[in-house]
Amino acid sequence: MFLSPTVSHDFAAPSFSTGKFAPRRYRPGNLGNWSGHLPFANDLIAALRPCLLVELGIHYGESYFGLCQAVEENGVTCKCYAVDTWRGDEHSGFYDESVFAEVNRYNIENYSQFSLLLRTTFDEASLQFAEGSIDLLHVDGLHTYESVKRDLEIWLPKLAPGAIVLLHDTMVRHADFGVWRLWEELTGEFAHFEFSHSWGLGVLRIPGGRADEKGLLSAIFSGDGDQHSFLRRYYELQAENLDLRHRVDLSAPPRSAPPRSAP
Repeated sequence: MFLSPTVSHDFAAPSFSTGKFAPRRYRPGNLGNWSGHLPFANDLIAALRPCLLVELGIHYGESYFGLCQAVEENGVTCKCYAVDTWRGDEHSGFYDESVFAEVNRYNIENYSQFSLLLRTTFDEASLQFAEGSIDLLHVDGLHTYESVKRDLEIWLPKLAPGAIVLLHDTMVRHADFGVWRLWEELTGEFAHFEFSHSWGLGVLRIPGGRADEKGLLSAIFSGDGDQHSFLRRYYELQAENLDLRHRVDLSAPPRSAPPRSAP
């Protein structure tokens, strides 16, 4: 039995498309650091309808291909770019060529019509994008304070008015992870919202864009405390439901092939 959040009697929840979304790439490489944010990623794509999307730091591509799937299934005309060296770093670990080979094959087989992998550094890739062109930027590279701050400083000029930035691991405070420090600085400058589950996801809004937004984006950036509490609980439950479905699928016996008809 799957869970649904309780909504206060005086709050009209925005419409969501999450119930129709079943991520095709879930916990690749037996990692699931971003799994809990896939439902939100789908609803964000449906609400924002970006024309240009860039993700910095791909690894196995769970978040990136979740965004690509959302673009495809919501009928959004969007060019998507994934930027990574596919060599790893101190936080994700270092890995061999097989990771890129698998990710590249998956991209070619599923999203090559609108998705391109850029195997280069974040700094070098930024030179390929015009200022004010990116509608959605996901920053998920090396998570030290200095690294993520530099990434954002370089890419901020590339963002369009009203663009959204996603910063993963805002709740992680061990070792030298420093996204939380940068997040605290950014919240004093930009409209923002933060999810605390699945290691934390910060959502920033660049000034500009439409002033008459409704639905999810309005609830995120203009909602009150009750609306924000609802959103956090709603997506926490969606993450739990995804994990439950995954566990059920893993425990289910393999389906037997249908009997062959007699010649």
